[in-house]
Amino acid sequence: MGGGMVMEVDVAIVGGGMAGLALAVALQERGIQAHVFEKAPAKRKHFGTGMSIGQNGIRALEGIKPGLSEKMESLGQRTRQFTTTIRQPGEPEIKISPSSQLVASERMFTITWKSACDSLLDSLIDSDKVHRRHTLIDYKPVEDGVEALFEVQVDEASGLSTAETKVTAKLLVGADGVWSRVRELMVGDEPRNLNLVTWLGIVPTDIARSMQLHQDDEISFISYPSKRTGIITCHCGSGQSLWHFRIPDESGELMKSFTSDFHDHGQEARKMRVLKRIEAMKELQNMKTVIERTESSVIREDRNFDRLPLSSWSDPSGHVVLLGDAAHGMYPGPGMGARVAFEDAHQLALLLHEAFSSPTPATAVPAAIKRACLQSRKRRELRSSSDGSTSILPPWLEIQTPASGNRSKSQECEFLEYIYIYIYLYI
Repeated sequence: MGGGMVMEVDVAIVGGGMAGLALAVALQERGIQAHVFEKAPAKRKHFGTGMSIGQNGIRALEGIKPGLSEKMESLGQRTRQFTTTIRQPGEPEIKISPSSQLVASERMFTITWKSACDSLLDSLIDSDKVHRRHTLIDYKPVEDGVEALFEVQVDEASGLSTAETKVTAKLLVGADGVWSRVRELMVGDEPRNLNLVTWLGIVPTDIARSMQLHQDDEISFISYPSKRTGIITCHCGSGQSLWHFRIPDESGELMKSFTSDFHDHGQEARKMRVLKRIEAMKELQNMKTVIERTESSVIREDRNFDRLPLSSWSDPSGHVVLLGDAAHGMYPGPGMGARVAFEDAHQLALLLHEAFSSPTPATAVPAAIKRACLQSRKRRELRSSSDGSTSILPPWLEIQTPASGNRSKSQECEFLEYIYIYIYLYI
């Protein structure tokens, strides 16, 4: 390792995913100098997945930058209905189509992950403030801030394989996902394995439509509660549809076999593995056909993890804070991860705008961060004393995510706690 440079910024954001880019846009709109440090070498060509954005996420996006939610929706697909199918061995199939859960005044839309990320990137005026090939190594407190050390992958033509960048900032934000390096350094814990494996893919909507996977304005759920297996399909706009297939892997044998399968089959391994799991499910032959017609390069295979709640998202100094999945990576079933990340970005930007507008931002920033953590604890106390009558989860969501055993019930309760604590301002 050699070479390198030194930078001084107001806010250093570790992670150029959804949460980090949303915060960068929100701070840009408020005149705060923020730089994003991302370890990936280039913008991804695809992500192989999508998301749904509901009312809480839409409000947060509008708070980040007016018009941002409309921009994303123009690239996505408005959702107007949900269809849930519950299948249990030896029992009649149950279909639930609660047509009244979205009224005309409510908005929800689906969008591919790539289109959402591109919308955020396009909203950044100065793209040079996104620094790629930067991997966080360590950070340390300094006077009125923090110094972060990054390892930088450089071109071989320079004669160096890696270099260093030292960044001094008034605030370091860990928006680097469920496997957050910032959280590892700050807290020292690890993600919790949910013993679930998910395959996801993006396919032309014409193919999904021909196999009758979903209607254009519909999110379709199929649940096998006794098997802890779930399927989601939907149109994500721009002529693309998402399929999503999740199964349990309690023993871990499925993930252990991935390395050998990938060695033997290369990029085709993910498609081969998901087809092997679905071929015995005769009632899903239409989905099997869609997966067969999905390009292998856009099929993802993920182990699912979450993060246990923290009493505080910041370090004692108030100069380091976590955001999005780094702070509260959650059980993925209800699909709230991106929405809550947008809320995090909006709320943090409001606090930082106030702090950086003060005569002494170096001291106002940690004070604002500590105040935010105190407010989170107060909201937790408020909700823990509630009788539960103010639940914001609509009946159709409670119905479509039935608990299956103690593990699933525990995960559902933890998710409800996240909702009560972190979305309270949006009720």
